[in-house]
Amino acid sequence: MKNNVLKLNGFAKLLRPISIVEALGFIVLFLIFFTEKRGFDPIYLLSCFCALVFLYPLFSLLGFTRSTRKIQLGKGMMQFTHWQKLESPGGLGEGAIRTRGFTPKAKVKYTVTEIENLKFEQNKLEKLFNCGHFSFEGNTVYETDSDCVVPKTSFTFYGVTHFRQTKKEICDVLGVNETE
Repeated sequence: MKNNVLKLNGFAKLLRPISIVEALGFIVLFLIFFTEKRGFDPIYLLSCFCALVFLYPLFSLLGFTRSTRKIQLGKGMMQFTHWQKLESPGGLGEGAIRTRGFTPKAKVKYTVTEIENLKFEQNKLEKLFNCGHFSFEGNTVYETDSDCVVPKTSFTFYGVTHFRQTKKEICDVLGVNETE
């Protein structure tokens, strides 16, 4: 961690449990779709319908490119940019939303102070690759172009590499202890 900037690994974010389920679903879909015979077969039509239904996880799986990449750490404070789903996308200002994917999102710059409930966790797959995730709560100040953003007070970030070393560095820089 250089200059108190935590860089999150985008590919390690794919080790989230929901991403794994989505990836497995896409693989099963791929196998079903391409192993069926062509023609007016109800099974083939059903697999085509399933392909359309299951493309949503693919967009979600590739959505890690719009996620938080860097977190600026300071004494009792974090700053980061987060793509957040909009609560009520009607009546938005021009350029306020990004329409990549199925759900409209807005870019929100957060500053979190008074950090509480800092928890570092690893699932079994994350342990295998020496990465993990952490969650915390705190008071937030935010900046955005959209009026439809409801500010969050709790966050979870995936993609922490070199887990034990980074965990210690984060706690040292923030000046807080991990909540058990």
